[in-house]
Amino acid sequence: MTKEISTKHVVLYADDDEDDLQFVTEAFKIHSTNVEIITAMDGFHALSYLKNLQDHEPAPCLIILDINMPRM
Repeated sequence: MTKEISTKHVVLYADDDEDDLQFVTEAFKIHSTNVEIITAMDGFHALSYLKNLQDHEPAPCLIILDINMPRM
């Protein structure tokens, strides 16, 4: 089985601060046209996203984590 090569780069960003999520998402949109931001509100949701990735879905090339969040 071969994986399809994605033209978009996936970035997983986990942060419980909505302002920070919006700021980083907007910065990527302004400066890059081939980045897809996946957001999670805590570490539990970030790990859940990673564990449930399908073979045809690209894995994140970058993971940004807030180290002081509720629920992990």
